[in-house]
Amino acid sequence: MFIVYNILFALGIGLALTAIFAGLFRRSGPWASNLVFFAIIFLAAWAGGVWIAPIGPTLFGVYWIPYLIFGLMAALLPLPDRPEKGKCPTRQKKHRRS
Repeated sequence: MFIVYNILFALGIGLALTAIFAGLFRRSGPWASNLVFFAIIFLAAWAGGVWIAPIGPTLFGVYWIPYLIFGLMAALLPLPDRPEKGKCPTRQKKHRRS
């Protein structure tokens, strides 16, 4: 039953962070699909929650802080990689004086 709680916590954090980044910020990182963004966050949160030493309070016997930390890291790391929609980075041209 313990592994089910681990998966449910990672799923909940993945869904929450995907909803925040896709709905509120209208960003899904360098991926075109929100489903891929969710899968990356879910797997990172699950791996981090299981791998890191337990810290913080428990909920249903699961330490949820590592899940949240790794989910946030997975959501925030790729976001600066892609420019905002509608804005294309351009090279500034030097103006020559005649």
